[in-house]
Amino acid sequence: MIVTNYETETFSPIFYSSVEGSYISTGDIISSTALTFAIAYQFDYLKERYILKGNDAITHNYEILSGIPIFVTDATPKLVNHTGIEFRSLGLMSERSMVTRDITEKIMGKGPGYKQQRQYSGIDFGSKHEVSIISDKNLPDEFLLNIGIRRSGEVRFRKTMKDPEEVTLNYYLLEEIYNYDKDTLFEIAKSSSGIEMFSDFRLKHIVGVPYNIFEEKVVKFWVDKWASHL
Repeated sequence: MIVTNYETETFSPIFYSSVEGSYISTGDIISSTALTFAIAYQFDYLKERYILKGNDAITHNYEILSGIPIFVTDATPKLVNHTGIEFRSLGLMSERSMVTRDITEKIMGKGPGYKQQRQYSGIDFGSKHEVSIISDKNLPDEFLLNIGIRRSGEVRFRKTMKDPEEVTLNYYLLEEIYNYDKDTLFEIAKSSSGIEMFSDFRLKHIVGVPYNIFEEKVVKFWVDKWASHL
């Protein structure tokens, strides 16, 4: 397994829901739940499924990530700018139903049914993060990735030869998908700066994990896991 560290820069604003309500906020940390899927599709670890039915059409199947030889940390924020947009809806609907105010009024007019107005805060152009990727093959030194709602956010990944001081890990993926035991999770969390949580249960981040702990508890885990598949 190969560990590659990247510095990222946002080229087009990223929107996703960390906190819901009349004001929807995108957290500074870009979750590995989104990053892993986007990277896996881009580098052929996963294939796009175009015909989905029932719950499969609206729910991510995170379990499939445990069967591919790639692991992505959460993106640790280094410099984050925020941008906002405004839109209206019939109610507090999901982000999949997000429409801008201008589009709504053009299609449906300004009738009383479209009085629900919401503000959406995203990660803006020029924001920078750090990401570490464990993979079974060499990845490009530089690449572009589209993430966020409707994959409208564009991020450039650029390889760095210097290891980061700390990484951020997704607690949900470690516990529920990669089946880390409680003792290992406790050791990682104990060595970290703490845990950040949002309204979405998948957005539970272990922040400030020293890089040597990441190597010891995560990199070694993946090396051992995929060595058994050879």
